[in-house]
Amino acid sequence: MYDIYYRFIRTSIFEWKNMIHNKFFTQYYGKPFQKVCDGIVQAAANSRQERLEKQS
Repeated sequence: MYDIYYRFIRTSIFEWKNMIHNKFFTQYYGKPFQKVCDGIVQAAANSRQERLEKQS
């Protein structure tokens, strides 16, 4: 779990403008984790979208 969290933080720092980047730790874990990864990515995208809507 720490590895997933670390990769999420690292990705969000380096890919700040594109949180749903294709290289978002899915290539390391493969299909069993794809569903979880997709859920995390979708949650991050939704959170970012909500923040942008509040700012405007």
